[in-house]
Amino acid sequence: MEGKAISRMFAALSATNEAILRARSEDELHQRVCDAAVLGGKLLGAATFVAKSDGLLHCVALAGADFLAHFPKAVDPAQAQQGLCVIAFRTGRTIATNDYMNDRRMRLYRDAAFRLGVRSAVAIPIRRAGQVCGALCFFLRQTGGLSRHVVGVLERMAENVSFGLDRFGQVEQSEQLAKQNRRLFSAMNNIVSQGVALLDERGRLVMYNERCRQIFGLPPELTTPGTSLRRIAEFIKAEGSTLDEPAGYLQAAREQIAVKGRYECVVRMTDGRSIRVLSEQLRDGGYISLHEDITESLRQQASFRLLFDNNPVPMGVFEYGTWKFIAVNDAAVDLYGYTREEFLERAVTDFAVVADPDAYLKMLEALPLAERDGVIVKHRRADGRVLNVKIFSHALTYDGRPARLAASIDVTDQLRAEREIRRARGFLDAVIENIPMPVVVKAPKQADAQVGDWAYTLLNGAAEKLFGVTREKWIGRTPAEVQSAASVSIISKLDQEALTSGAAVTSEVSSAKLRGSMRTVKSYSTAIRDDRGRAEYLVAVFEDVTEQRRASERIAYFAHHDSLTGLPNRVAFDEFFPRALDASNGCGGELVVMCLDLDGFKDINDQYGHAAGDEVLRGITGRLRAAAEEGAFLARVGGDEFVLLWQNVGGAGKAGELAQRLIAASKTEFDVEGMKLRVGLSIGIAVSPMHGADCKTLLANADIALYQAKNEQRGTIRHFSKAMDSQVREERALRADLQRALEKGELHLHYQPQVDMDREVIGYEALLRWRSAARGDVSPMTFVPLAEETGLIVPIGEWVLREACGEAASWSGRTKVAVNISPRQIKGGDLPGLVQRVLVDSGLPASRLELEITESVFIDDFTRALSTLMRLKALGVDIALDDFGTGYSSLSYLHAFPFDRIKVDRSFVADLGTNERSDAIMRAIVTMAKSLGIPVLAEGVETEQQWSWLSELGCDAVQGYLIGRPQPPHAISRGVTRVQAQN
Repeated sequence: MEGKAISRMFAALSATNEAILRARSEDELHQRVCDAAVLGGKLLGAATFVAKSDGLLHCVALAGADFLAHFPKAVDPAQAQQGLCVIAFRTGRTIATNDYMNDRRMRLYRDAAFRLGVRSAVAIPIRRAGQVCGALCFFLRQTGGLSRHVVGVLERMAENVSFGLDRFGQVEQSEQLAKQNRRLFSAMNNIVSQGVALLDERGRLVMYNERCRQIFGLPPELTTPGTSLRRIAEFIKAEGSTLDEPAGYLQAAREQIAVKGRYECVVRMTDGRSIRVLSEQLRDGGYISLHEDITESLRQQASFRLLFDNNPVPMGVFEYGTWKFIAVNDAAVDLYGYTREEFLERAVTDFAVVADPDAYLKMLEALPLAERDGVIVKHRRADGRVLNVKIFSHALTYDGRPARLAASIDVTDQLRAEREIRRARGFLDAVIENIPMPVVVKAPKQADAQVGDWAYTLLNGAAEKLFGVTREKWIGRTPAEVQSAASVSIISKLDQEALTSGAAVTSEVSSAKLRGSMRTVKSYSTAIRDDRGRAEYLVAVFEDVTEQRRASERIAYFAHHDSLTGLPNRVAFDEFFPRALDASNGCGGELVVMCLDLDGFKDINDQYGHAAGDEVLRGITGRLRAAAEEGAFLARVGGDEFVLLWQNVGGAGKAGELAQRLIAASKTEFDVEGMKLRVGLSIGIAVSPMHGADCKTLLANADIALYQAKNEQRGTIRHFSKAMDSQVREERALRADLQRALEKGELHLHYQPQVDMDREVIGYEALLRWRSAARGDVSPMTFVPLAEETGLIVPIGEWVLREACGEAASWSGRTKVAVNISPRQIKGGDLPGLVQRVLVDSGLPASRLELEITESVFIDDFTRALSTLMRLKALGVDIALDDFGTGYSSLSYLHAFPFDRIKVDRSFVADLGTNERSDAIMRAIVTMAKSLGIPVLAEGVETEQQWSWLSELGCDAVQGYLIGRPQPPHAISRGVTRVQAQN
């Protein structure tokens, strides 16, 4: 039983790995994993809880039909008594219970678990970046279903889910960083009011904002990266600039920058505009150039002396020594918000916002005669707002008094823009340096250099870490000077592709030796070209994808291979089968399909444990591989089920020979920890195109042949035939009709009386009958075994119990009703709970219900069966041991459980009085039962002679045609307490 559970868990694990490969979001991943547990693992239900920002654990995925309406949407991990999920989340450990109904931790949830059918459950924490972020919960319908092997497989599912969450997190982080960079670059370009240009150390354009293009009226082709400053200067000159020749201008700029680190000039345009240009050298090479249209400012200065009062520039005259204003113009009144009278009552010191007033006064006293560069200070307006103003001043005599004329220019916005420019410049430096992706830039050492002569000009910190070098060792050198010959060969090829391609080139190298180990590196290369299309730079971004590729390969392997045996699994088989069939059809050959099933493997699992079963599976796998033909494809598709595909080119009979070798290979015993274990092998064979032209038909027919082999004689080989197909089709049709019989009301009950030796009626046995609309009356000997085999006996058995109890409730007196119980009903669900509900619903007293079981219920799980019978006994119902003396009879069962009645099989009653052995056996059974105080009922009593013998032996009750045949409910004589012998 556990072997099949483990197989289903591994199927669910494979589906989980596939979900990680295919899921496009975390929510889809969680749902796929839950579906895999329920559909592939055959669990009752599965749920995933994830911690959210509100502090609660939210149910983000759920599988299992009955759970959808009853499961909580969120739980509070801070509260006590919140179930396995919260305990696993808080402790970070796997929490499991194999008896949910009796686990004290689950007492608040027993009613819900009872309705849903939960009997075992486990919660396993899931992690993101090593931190617990939620829990996976799995629910089983059977008590004790969580062995350490099952829990181990479920924990592996949770580990793979954690891996998938980390993969989503890495992708999301990279996307967010890229979006943030784009937003910042866009913001820098739009918010700066001045023209801004970034140039490299050779005077070529790196970035040019829209304002700069507007100032000089440059066409788009001159504002692309790589355009030389000389071309821009020549264009401005051609448009009528008063500059000297571009060569002279550029030479002057280079000389001043070399000495001062900056260069400033004014460019006068033919349309009368004056453009102030300020260029400054950047720390890591290159330049930043600011351009401002100062035409209006110059015009104001030119008319300053002539037009004071009406000058748009705020101006004021203050007396030297007292520093009080003696004249202001309208612009100053507007700028500062004071009236002219208020201005004339104040001094310069009243406006200044300074930390040290004395130092400010000393600065005023030390001003030169003419302050042409301007001093930036903070002034406070009348409304309290602080302005950054640039003060230009010179000394003069005003009304005979020593004074100073000062012009105030509000540069608050300008300073803000300059701060933004500095911030943007620093940001550009920081982006390249701190970007997590390794970035490398190369440039030719000289014009028209071959690709091998391109030297490194930039490596960021991430590139240094990836290649294990310092940038000082690489900058200015070619790859051949600093790297191995093998690396240079790869680099040269990629560089050449980037130079000849018009787009970015993506490549992946799986054998790159980095920091002493072989790594898989993905690169993105592109060429930066000038306006003539010539490549000036080669930019490459790298990504170490070694671990990603290893993880992907690992997931792909486990998605297509059985983790226990290493054989291809069902997924791999389904992918390979069509290709093999196409190849066979293409060459006109035969494709042999063999379905293999181990005989006796379940017994090994039950008797010696699943660890021993796993060793046997690994051993038989090795033997099958060795015995198979070269080129044969062997896959494990179930717990102990295998499929083999083989292209037969050896003629008729070769498939049978191969099958015989496989069976022979399985016959040798396996030595497992000193135990000699043995399994058999049954094989069903179908061959294309004789037995089918498509995969589905071939596999189905091979499976039919296997079914026939196991039914007839295990350890044999059967080739598919049409006769097999007809037989299986008939069985399947009968099974389908039986499935619909209960829904269509074709099942009904007959009741056979049971009497004591005084012919007093003590009860009736409920016997199931099927009258099919298509088949007529179907014998119970035909359909009951089929119901047992398919599991239909569980719902049918519940219907029989309800129908019989409902009918018996209408009988008078203390007459009992006996109902047969199948072993599947005891193993497959909560039979005591069902009986209790039926008794309550029907109103039948428990003392009037007798449940008949056979000894076979003890075979698979003695402890579980005994526990179930004890719970039934506690309800007050009687338990009878049916068919005693046949099958697996054991006196230990009578010792272990206090049966209320023993029913002797009709085979011992038929020969009474004519067969001494039957007389002796019957006498021994009655004597033993009386010594144990257990009443005996004999079945199949048909003659007065049998009655007499049973009476003489001391039998307590009888049942058979002598007393009465099974009758429908309406034919039972209500109120009859005694019966006479039937003719």
